[in-house]
Amino acid sequence: MAIRTLWPLLAVVAVALWLRSGGAAFGDGPAPTVLEPLESSTIGTDRQSVILSVRLLNDQDQPLSGATVTFYMITTVFGERLMKAGDAFTDGTGIASLIYEPTWVGDHTVVVRFPGDAQHASTQTTFQFAATGPVPVHENARFGLEEVRRWLPLAVGAALLAVWVTLGLVMVTTVRGLRAATAAVEPQMPPAPVIEPLRPAPFGRTLLALLALLALVAVPSAWLLPRQWGSEEVSLPTESGGLTLSGLEPQDGATAEAPQKPLAVPLVRSVQTMVFDEGGQLAPGSADLPADVALVNDRVLILDTNKGRILTVTPAGEIVPVLETEAAQEGSLSGATAMAAHEERVYVANSTSGRVLVVDASGRLEAIIEPVVPSGQNPLSLAGIAVTDRGEIWLSDSANHRVMLLDRRGELRGVIGEGVPSAGEQGFNAPAGLALDPLGNVFVVDRLNGVVKQYSPLGVFLGALGEGHLALPRSVAVDEAGRVYVSDEKSATVAAFGADGTYLGSIGQGKLQAPYGIKVKDGLLYVMDRLAGLFVFRLQADESVP
Repeated sequence: MAIRTLWPLLAVVAVALWLRSGGAAFGDGPAPTVLEPLESSTIGTDRQSVILSVRLLNDQDQPLSGATVTFYMITTVFGERLMKAGDAFTDGTGIASLIYEPTWVGDHTVVVRFPGDAQHASTQTTFQFAATGPVPVHENARFGLEEVRRWLPLAVGAALLAVWVTLGLVMVTTVRGLRAATAAVEPQMPPAPVIEPLRPAPFGRTLLALLALLALVAVPSAWLLPRQWGSEEVSLPTESGGLTLSGLEPQDGATAEAPQKPLAVPLVRSVQTMVFDEGGQLAPGSADLPADVALVNDRVLILDTNKGRILTVTPAGEIVPVLETEAAQEGSLSGATAMAAHEERVYVANSTSGRVLVVDASGRLEAIIEPVVPSGQNPLSLAGIAVTDRGEIWLSDSANHRVMLLDRRGELRGVIGEGVPSAGEQGFNAPAGLALDPLGNVFVVDRLNGVVKQYSPLGVFLGALGEGHLALPRSVAVDEAGRVYVSDEKSATVAAFGADGTYLGSIGQGKLQAPYGIKVKDGLLYVMDRLAGLFVFRLQADESVP
């Protein structure tokens, strides 16, 4: 009887323990974990090395010790890539630290990943730090004959001078000998009183000959002598996230830290796109820094930048390729970072080749459009694309600071921009993402000016938004109510603005790590995070929209 009465009490205790542990004790999977970034600090007298630190906690906010975490760095050398910086173990307080020596001055994006184990789920986090330098300067190995090369021109000049002097002396001696021989065979005549003109002494003639020889030697010797005797200083180019642009600095409109005002927007779905193996490397089927998302019919398409693929998301949340290309082929998608949907097709802007690829929903490459545009100061670098209802194509050229309108064949219809970095109404500083509203107005992300500019279909400036609220914007989307959404890489959020440009707040704070391409459809906001995966948020309904 006593045992029967204890069964309900034991059941209640078991349920309470299950709820507290999240079901992990009953085989529901490993417990979740959290990686918290800690403030980075520099060490050493030269201040070149940086200590990168994170704290690993379990679902009970208790530190996990003895776990291995992997540090990665996003680099743009030979294309944007995840570069492994090293592994570190967590101590008794759950802190893992890694000493890293930056190789460029400026912002660095760090990705830290915990692969997980049988008891704890995998997790990752992202943070940034700024390297102020000085960075180690590359020095070429010393050549063994440097001293010889330094004095060789002087030796050659001296040798030439000796040769010319010797030839001059030989000529003078020969001429004197001929004169003496001629005088010996001539008949002796009585000398006549002749007044001879004043002539230089033999020593004076020799001196003039030597000066002439020196003048002849000075020309080749001056050409051979080195112009600079000191060592030349070698400066390394700086590197920035995403696209590397020389000579570009953010204007006054861009802010280092934008204020945050979180919005209560529910997350309805997330899909992990980058999958790592046990060794901390990307799994064979994983995406590699995907950049954008497009919605064609009921399919969600993902642009897998570094692998040159277009992926789709299955109902089960898996990613499968629908189009795979090679870097060497003509219709390659490798390096592409922006795409837009139009009439059951997707238009991909390839920043590497400067072409636009048209792909249908099944993944078949239909056409390759070669933009017929005036050449700029730099090679064409496509960073954003939008397609109008009539099939016209808007393209942003970040390297030449312009936005172009093309017809279906790729011929130029109009240009906005001054061709150089500018903060004016008709100018840009590295324009990036593009979007169209229901009226056909085009929204342009003015990346390094930290604003979004709006233009009519004819290119007339209508206004700008986001000043003081955007740190490093990348892509833009507009919903049916006219509200504007902008992904911000530096703040790792999506900023929301009303139809009148009023700042509404930020989306995804604490969830997003590196938001890039965004799209809006049917009240849902799709965010392609290059590191954390695909996120889908349900936007607040607007009563004015049917």
